[in-house]
Amino acid sequence: MNETPEALINRNELLKKEATKRIEAKLNFLEEEIKVRISKKEALLGLPTSVSAFVEKWKPKGIESVTRGSIYAEHNKKLKVRIEKACKQVKNPKIPSSIEDAYKSQIKSLEKQLVGLAEVNLDLHAKVEDLTKQIDDVVKDRDEEIDRLKELVAKSVKLEAVR
Repeated sequence: MNETPEALINRNELLKKEATKRIEAKLNFLEEEIKVRISKKEALLGLPTSVSAFVEKWKPKGIESVTRGSIYAEHNKKLKVRIEKACKQVKNPKIPSSIEDAYKSQIKSLEKQLVGLAEVNLDLHAKVEDLTKQIDDVVKDRDEEIDRLKELVAKSVKLEAVR
């Protein structure tokens, strides 16, 4: 199988183009998946966060695998930059400003509710202390009354014994 130099060059070019097409297909799939999940406000869990994860760990069904060497090849430099950008977006997804504003508004509302609940909590705590003090006073008064009545009973027993 002695190929001519021209045939080898053509074969190598064909292999490079095929590898580039596989990278583009996998990258396009990733970018579309990111876009879809963000539009649906879903988490980006399971998507690659680095070039090595893109190559080695992330294997979507129906998409051919790619090699690290083909991604780092000089002719695929732009694709590598796109992969890095997509992975960065997975790591740190941008939240649309409308969603961010809604979250901020909800946070402010919850903070106001929290302040209100803290005030109610303080009021309830003060009421509990007052009721506890009242109960202690009633118990103390009852204990004193019981002691007084015991003394009366003891005196009346002595008086009866004297009769």
